[in-house]
Amino acid sequence: MHPAPGKPHFNPLALLGWQDKQIDAAKLQDILNKVMAKHSQTKTDGFGLERCQKIIQHFDHSKTGKLTLPEFKHLWSKIKEWEAVFIQYDVDRSGTMNIHEMQLALDAAGFHLNHQLRETITSKYRDHYLMIDFDSFLSCMVQLEAIFRQCQEYDKAGAGMITMTQKEWLELATLT
Repeated sequence: MHPAPGKPHFNPLALLGWQDKQIDAAKLQDILNKVMAKHSQTKTDGFGLERCQKIIQHFDHSKTGKLTLPEFKHLWSKIKEWEAVFIQYDVDRSGTMNIHEMQLALDAAGFHLNHQLRETITSKYRDHYLMIDFDSFLSCMVQLEAIFRQCQEYDKAGAGMITMTQKEWLELATLT
């Protein structure tokens, strides 16, 4: 995360006690909500526990239900990357994204989707005012990265097409 002008850089790892060897969803929720409360460039209604569980699911390569320190550092670097995209494409500086801004941000983040998929995704993450706040944007980025990563594993020929068994499809579908 980028510090506000004139404010020291906030270190999320400072929120972790030395006794913490792994980060569970409740701890991640606490960290994200404390960090985002310090950012005026992005709006959020808070990171819920279920949303944090999904984030952990996608970054927990050890499959423990918790993030190790290296996994957390990887997540944090992605959050910083996605925050930069969010801020850059929040053209009106509202701290939220409208549908057009979101579509530009998806492309900038490397998710080149057709119009129908972009519409489906934005309708999933927007609020009743048709705006997307940062926690919704982050959830979208996490989910898309997980789906793209999984599809690349199935695309052994690198042709951009995958063939799956029913079991593989069900595993991929549980990511969404």
